Formats: sequence, structure tokens, C-alpha cells
Amino acid sequence: RVLFVVSCAAAARAVDTAACADCVATRVFVARRRARSSRRALTVRLASARGDGAREANGDSAKIVRNIAQCFVDACVPGPRSYEECLKDFIRAVLAAYRKGFSLTALQFELQAERDAGTHRLAQDELELRTLWTSLIFKTLRKMNVRRDQAGGEELVAVPDAFDSFVAGIISAVKSGYDLARIQLEQSVANNSNTDNASDQGRRNFEAAVLRQSTRIVYNTVAVISDEADS
Repeated sequence: RVLFVVSCAAAARAVDTAACADCVATRVFVARRRARSSRRALTVRLASARGDGAREANGDSAKIVRNIAQCFVDACVPGPRSYEECLKDFIRAVLAAYRKGFSLTALQFELQAERDAGTHRLAQDELELRTLWTSLIFKTLRKMNVRRDQAGGEELVAVPDAFDSFVAGIISAVKSGYDLARIQLEQSVANNSNTDNASDQGRRNFEAAVLRQSTRIVYNTVAVISDEADS
């Protein structure tokens, strides 16, 4: 039996940019991304790109980054498609960047320029939410040894944090046959048994929101890769 227990406090500390609960709850904001008249040139070039090929590669990379930004907005805006479908589109968009050769550092840098969504400028907590989602997807892809189509720039791999073991635990649980509901149920039971101070209820609620959202992201990333392998 796979025992899936994650310290919410450690996970929350690992993402210290999540300064408020809004960072981990899907925000409903109605907006479309405004096309930018000019963008900063990509700092990180694909290793094989030279001359005209470099300009073409940069154009493709810019499209990938814009697609990630748009898919994030789509996942946060109620529409005819389900949240789960839109979330998987966001995961596929990040997967395309991963396979194209983006490092996480380079991708996060490029996404900083994609802050405007129509007449709405993404708030800081929304940017942090997108950063968290992207980081979790990259961690999951690395842990699953997903193949890259192109080699990218040198990756700056951070010191392993609480989310690395968190991602490994989710992947292990899925391989053992756990579905999302069962994983989240075990997390809830574990977290409730680890805290008994009523005054910490607000903090527990925040940590539970971090955990639920993060679990859904990792679980669906595993599902997207599994679906590709089966097709």
C-alpha cells in the first residue's frame, strides 16, 4: 500500500511566492491577451539555431510562449469547455516548450513578458499561480524522463525542494493505481491527523488549497503523457 503523506507546511514554504490563498485558487477573470506590438528577443537560443534558422526558431518559440499564456487564461475563465480540458491544454502547451528545448528558467523569464491579457493585466498572485503550475509540470516531466525533441540551453537545476518529493509521490501513487480522488482523500486524512490546533484553521485551509491544486496539476500531467504513450 502506497502511503502518500505530504507536509503541507513544507510545500507551502517551498513556494514562498504564494503569499496569499488567491495564488493557489483558480481566479475567475474575464480577459483576452492583448497582442504586443513588440517583444524582447529570446535570450536563450536553441543550440542548433543559427542565422535565418535562429529567427525562425525564435518565432516558433514566441508562439509557444504566447500559447502557454493564453491557455492559462482559458483555464481560469469559465467557458463552454470544462476546467479539466483547459487545464490539460495548458499542460500540453508547457510540454511543447519542454520538448522544444526551453529550460524552466528561460521559460519563466519569457512568460514575464506575457502579463497582459486583453484589457486585464495579470495580478501578482495570478503570475505566481502560473509560475507554480509551470514549475510543477516541468518537475513532473523531468521525473518521468520525458524525451526532448531538441536540446536547449544549459538548465539551472535548483536544489531539490519539498515539491520534488511531492511530485515523486504523486507519480508513484498513480503508477500504483490511485486515481485523483483517492490521492486527495489520503492527503486530507493525513493533514487532518497532523494538526489539532483550531487557531490554525486558516493556515490549514491555505495549505490544503496549495496541495489540492498542485496535486491536480501533477496528476493531469501524468495523464497527458500516458495518453500520448497509448495513442
